[in-house]
Amino acid sequence: MSRTGHVTYQIGGFGSFRGEPGYAHFPLSELKFPQDNTLAVLSFSSVIRNKYQLNIELAESLTKDNDDPMEDSDWGISFINPNTSASTLDVYSHSRVESESSEFDVSISSLQKQFKYRNQFFQDWTYSYGGGYLYQKQSFRTFDLVQWYPSTGAPTDTMSGLVLTYNVAMSMPYIQFQTESHYSSELNFSLLIKASPFLTVKDHDEHLLRDQASDGKSEGYAWELRSIAHYHTC
Repeated sequence: MSRTGHVTYQIGGFGSFRGEPGYAHFPLSELKFPQDNTLAVLSFSSVIRNKYQLNIELAESLTKDNDDPMEDSDWGISFINPNTSASTLDVYSHSRVESESSEFDVSISSLQKQFKYRNQFFQDWTYSYGGGYLYQKQSFRTFDLVQWYPSTGAPTDTMSGLVLTYNVAMSMPYIQFQTESHYSSELNFSLLIKASPFLTVKDHDEHLLRDQASDGKSEGYAWELRSIAHYHTC
């Protein structure tokens, strides 16, 4: 299985620094980590009492290198640019990045049930419902920094070797609903809706060049909408 996209990490707002409360504009800093991993997936499925289906999936990354760099942007950094503002990009850098990812997903759902409603377009319309738990863990290591100062035009900085590490873990219980319908013997459609009101993310960031470490915890919600069309040729 392939995974592409990115993980974006922003800091700012209310917080504490060395035990003292404070406030900074948001975002003060943004780290954008690319994801271009190939993962090995192990899946298990079992029917329970002819009523429910248990699904378990484990995934682990096989590759570490990413084609795109990690991007680090900082706004409103007064010790670099005394005339800066919250919207002024004062520092921008990119670095080569290695990433690792692991995932555990367990769910239980009802077996497909038949809708009573039918029409001339869709036949055999079925649905299922259930819930589950998803845990994802990702680790990033960045190397060989190249850093620019767009607002001041100061000389470019470079640094070889490991410059930053970032680890993030996501915990998400969820509920789901899935429906499937057949337009013909060759063509069918499916729709999956997944929602979580209790998403928790914990992360740890280490800027090795500045000897600075940050820990964070975020809570929120998530939803997923997936639509698939299948066309069978034989």
